[in-house]
Order: sequence, then structure tokens, then C-alpha cells
Amino acid sequence: MAIANAVAGRFDHYICRRDDNLRDRATDEVPRIQAQALRAAGVREDAISIIPDEQEAVTAALNMGQPGDLLLIFADALARSWKQITKFKPAGVTAPQPPTSTPSARETLRKIAEGVPLVGEGAPSVFNLEGLIRDERGVRVAPDAED
Repeated sequence: MAIANAVAGRFDHYICRRDDNLRDRATDEVPRIQAQALRAAGVREDAISIIPDEQEAVTAALNMGQPGDLLLIFADALARSWKQITKFKPAGVTAPQPPTSTPSARETLRKIAEGVPLVGEGAPSVFNLEGLIRDERGVRVAPDAED
């Protein structure tokens, strides 16, 4: 699997899961193939988890994450997974109170794109949308020309 070679060694942990549509495969067949490809690409066994069900895999990843971690989730059921992510509450953490006035996401993105510092920030951030693709599947990083 080409994806295993592309991601091997770039992350601390990998969770292998399947899509909802099994396409006549066994429940854990695709995650096991993914895990084998990661091992063949040099990923340690203790850095790989096989959790075939997408919802269970997302829950495990969210529970595994710590403040400051980068968590990448490649979802099959985008709406379901997004809802699962946005509704996630870590064990023992109370939800923060929302601010009395929240700018819209569009306004925040406009400020970032223009380099306007957000409240409480120092120097303006540099945010470049080059290399991103937005379509009916969501927003994703465009592959390099050599990919």
C-alpha cells in the first residue's frame, strides 16, 4: 500500500480501520493489510493499533490524543466523524464556557488570510491556502506533482 510508505515514520501511532462498505472483504481484512504494510515500511508493532470500526477507531484516537498533539483522521463517513469529533469530551474535563461574542468562521479565516492578528496574539500569522483543495469531499492537501 502506497499510503503506508508515504506515512511510515512520520507519526507516533497509527490506527488501522476499514470503511463502512466492506466490498466483500472480512471485517478486519483491510486494517490488517494496512498494518502489515506499515510494518513492512518500518513502523514498530507497538505503534500500530487495529480497530476495524471507524467510530471506535475515531473514539480511540480522540482518547489517545494529548494537548498539543496533531491528530489526523481520514474518515469514510465525513458527517458522522465530524459530529463525533466536535461532540467529543475527554474524560474528566469539563467543557469550556463559550465566549459571549464569537466571530464567524468566515470572519476568522478572512483575518488569518489577511495576516490580521487574532485577539490575544502578537505578530500576524502567515496563512497560505496554496496547496489545498476544497470540494464536495471537504478540504484536503493537494498531492505533490511527483506523487
